[in-house]
Amino acid sequence: MKIPIIVIFTLFGLNLFGQIKPYKIKTYEKDSLGEIIQVSTIFTKESSDYYYKEAIKLVYNNDTDSLKQAYYMLKDLNYFDSLNYSNLKIKKYFAQIESNLLLYNKETIIGDWNFEWSGSNWGTSKTLKDKKAKIIFTDTECFFYVSDTLQRQTKYKITNEYSYPYPKVIFFQLYFYDTKNYWNFSFWEENADYNAKLKFDKENIGLFINEMPNCLCGCPESIYIKHKLVLKN
Repeated sequence: MKIPIIVIFTLFGLNLFGQIKPYKIKTYEKDSLGEIIQVSTIFTKESSDYYYKEAIKLVYNNDTDSLKQAYYMLKDLNYFDSLNYSNLKIKKYFAQIESNLLLYNKETIIGDWNFEWSGSNWGTSKTLKDKKAKIIFTDTECFFYVSDTLQRQTKYKITNEYSYPYPKVIFFQLYFYDTKNYWNFSFWEENADYNAKLKFDKENIGLFINEMPNCLCGCPESIYIKHKLVLKN
């Protein structure tokens, strides 16, 4: 009987000495497409209300990392205690997160994106970098160039209607009206991709694209970078 009791205590955030293991607010990391993924989560009854309040604060921040972290915290709280943190209670916060991220994506996509890398988790593939490939997005259209020659022009929209089986709150796609295809995408404003050997910051934003959203392994990915203009006095 002792073994099951120990297991239950461990799951609910107690160590063998009865000490409370606090929830670690920064237990998240980004995958190769820049999406935040959960590393580990430990709640206790004593700490859950505190982190619920912290998550609500993050919901109303404008930066994407805070919004995604709020989403995962609220989702974890729902798993931990579905009575006190019910779907009905947190639904409006998910809607706010989705709305803020959608607005961020629509604003951030606009501009010139220069091709930097293509490949998969298996390695780098042939590159178009020497051919000066790029994509230019306006608020309604996108233009694909290779060697400064227009190859394709189409209207597009940013949507999350194709996010299944992924959470619709934080996963979005580019939908192209000419081919009726969609790409999963995300932005990186920090950190690095070690396969591509690229670093990102707010002046050099990475656009990660997966052209085969239903692919699970060895998926074709590409990275474009938008360099923000620095105005000189």
